This record gives sequence, structure tokens and C-alpha cells, in this order.
Amino acid sequence: MARQQSRPGGGRRRASHSMESVLGEAVALLDEAGAPALTFRALA
Repeated sequence: MARQQSRPGGGRRRASHSMESVLGEAVALLDEAGAPALTFRALA
């Protein structure tokens, strides 16, 4: 069985998003559905 090489930092690769785009989506979600709808899952 082949051994997988681990990447520095390990784990899976994370998507890179700008703070501006995340905040924009969060505000849009708040405007549309209110505070209860603002979750990490909804932003993903």
C-alpha cells in the first residue's frame, strides 16, 4: 500500500475568501432571513 505524503499543516486544503466577501454575504443573509439564519453552514 502506498504511503501518502502529508502536507505541512496537515488536514484538508481550506478555501481562501476575503474578509470583504464573507462580511458581504453575512450582511445579505442577515437582511434576508434575520439573525437566526446566520450560521457558518449558511455562509459556506
